Amino acid sequence: MPRNSHVTIRDVASNARVSTATVSRVISGDGYVSRATRERVEHSIQKLGYSPSFAAQSLRTKKSTVIGLVITDIKNPFYPELVSGIENEAQSRGYSLILCNSQEDTDRESGYLDYLASHRTDGILICVPGMANRQRVKLRKFMGPIVLLNENKVDADFPTIAMDNFEGGKQIGVHLKEIGYKKIVYVGVEREVKDGLPRFEGLKKGAGAKVDYISSEDSVRYAEDLVSRILKKHTIPLAVVSHNDVSAIALMHEFMDRGFRIPEEVAIVGYDDIAMSALVNPALTTVNQKLNRLAQLGMNTLETLLSGDKKSKGLEVSPELVVRGSTVKGKTKSKAKAKI
Repeated sequence: MPRNSHVTIRDVASNARVSTATVSRVISGDGYVSRATRERVEHSIQKLGYSPSFAAQSLRTKKSTVIGLVITDIKNPFYPELVSGIENEAQSRGYSLILCNSQEDTDRESGYLDYLASHRTDGILICVPGMANRQRVKLRKFMGPIVLLNENKVDADFPTIAMDNFEGGKQIGVHLKEIGYKKIVYVGVEREVKDGLPRFEGLKKGAGAKVDYISSEDSVRYAEDLVSRILKKHTIPLAVVSHNDVSAIALMHEFMDRGFRIPEEVAIVGYDDIAMSALVNPALTTVNQKLNRLAQLGMNTLETLLSGDKKSKGLEVSPELVVRGSTVKGKTKSKAKAKI
């Protein structure tokens, strides 16, 4: 029978000829109820189509079995893939998910934190670079556990599942060096500078050479301008590494529209290994950030904290280079070795 929001716990109690307290014990599983009474209550719940009020339950138990997830940009395919992994992990553990898309807006970040706190959310997963620094005072006041995801380094205040972006950049640099590219350009976005540019620094280390850095407010919208800037400073052949796959694909198409051959004249590398990266032609060489592992570790850490264990500090996930046709002609897929 469909759930009926108009049926109350009193209706169930009346139908089952028990008290509302007994119905509550059956629903929560907390406290003794005889088998016969339990069956009678469960039959009434099914018969009437009763759906418990989770808001009322959270007020009584101080737990909502709801967690918040704050991300920065749902339009970037990286985030839907991560959200899907976290949602699957949360559902399998009995939690519901409230998704908050901050759109890189500080006021939205603050507003979402207020909303999650007012709805007695059990805990929060945050996947917004730099948000912990911008909202540190408010985050410290939140009553439940907070776990940071996809940061560059472990935070001093909050358990962090950090990505080793230096290692990811280094793997790209080693690969480009091995296939003979000596001129390398890294395309970033301005907000990356605040994080110390670990991918850029790792790229320089792996390549063992100077790498030119250019940035834009929006590397997808301004791909045409970025390519013009690159060609004004550098001659072909060269390699272009972008801070994410969407930007890398936009740059690759712009180079191809201008008649350049990929990868013979221009090698292109992205970051994230979104599903689209394997479908474009040529397929994009990129760095896989192991999103399922990130989601699993994030939920593991949050559950550890919810259980009362305060010792969880943070972990680091190592990425893995996926070599495809945008750097090696005819290559479909292979993976460089990565740390575990």
